[in-house]
Amino acid sequence: MSMIKPISNNDNKTLKNVIRNNLQVFHNFCEKHNLTYYLSDGTLLGAIRHQGMIPWDDDADVCMPRKDYNRLLELSGELPKPYKLGHFSLDPHYIYPFIKFMDSNTEIIEYFGEASYKAGVWVDIFPLDGTYKSIRVRKLHYALVRNLRFLFELRVRSYRAPEDKTSTIKYWLKKIIKPLLYSIIKAIPKSLIFNQMDFIAKHVCTDKTSVVGNLYTSIGIKASHKKEWFEEKLLVDFDGYKFFSPKGYDGYLTNLYGDYMTPPPPKERQTHNIQILK
Repeated sequence: MSMIKPISNNDNKTLKNVIRNNLQVFHNFCEKHNLTYYLSDGTLLGAIRHQGMIPWDDDADVCMPRKDYNRLLELSGELPKPYKLGHFSLDPHYIYPFIKFMDSNTEIIEYFGEASYKAGVWVDIFPLDGTYKSIRVRKLHYALVRNLRFLFELRVRSYRAPEDKTSTIKYWLKKIIKPLLYSIIKAIPKSLIFNQMDFIAKHVCTDKTSVVGNLYTSIGIKASHKKEWFEEKLLVDFDGYKFFSPKGYDGYLTNLYGDYMTPPPPKERQTHNIQILK
C-alpha cells in the first residue's frame, strides 16, 4: 500500500474539531463516573507547548491508571450515543491491544502496509501500569510486551516482503523465516496475544512500585516515569477546552522528548497514514 493522499487543510481542521469534541465528551464521562485520566504523549505536549493540538498532529492520546482503565471498559454500555469504545474484548474484529474512544458518526481508515482498519474518529486510551524499579528488569518487562506487540502486528497487519537487499543474509532470512512465522501466527487468535500482553503489562502492582508507564508503546522504557508525577492532576488549556494533565508534566515530557518546548524541524514532524471517509 503506497502512502495515501495527505489530508487537506479543510479536512484536517474538521478532524481536529472532532478530536477536541471527543476529548470533551470523554472528559465529561470520566468526571461523571469519577475516573482518572491524563492527556499523554503528543497530546500533552501540545497542551503545554501550544495550549492545544500540535498543528501537524492528527490524533489524541490519553492514559489512565489500570483500575480506571478497566472500570471504563465496564462502563462502555453507558456512553452517550454516538460514542463507543473499541477494544478486543468488545469486538472480535478489533486490531489494537488498547482502547479507542470513538465517534461512530464519523469514519476514518488507518493503513498499515497492506492492511487497514476503519472506525470512527478516535482518541487512543492507554493503561498506565506499574513497572520495575530496576532498569535491567524493567527493560525485560517492556521487551516481553514489545515482542507480543510484534506478534500482533504481524498477525493483523499482514506480511510484507523485505525490500532492503543491502545485507544478502539478512534479506534471505527475512524472506524465508518471516512468511513462515506469519503463517503460524495467523493461526493464533488475536485475543490470546492481547490477553497475554495485558497479563504481562499489569504484572507489577502500582501500589508496590515507584515507577509507572505505558507498556504498549514502541519506544521501550523511555515511556516509564516516576509515579509521583501522576499523584496529582491539574487542568490545562487545550484550544479553548480544559483537560487533565499530570502535575509532573515537566518531568514526563522531558523524559519523553528532552527539550520539549522546541518544535522539531518539519521533516521530523510525524503524522498517521489515515484517510477521512465521513
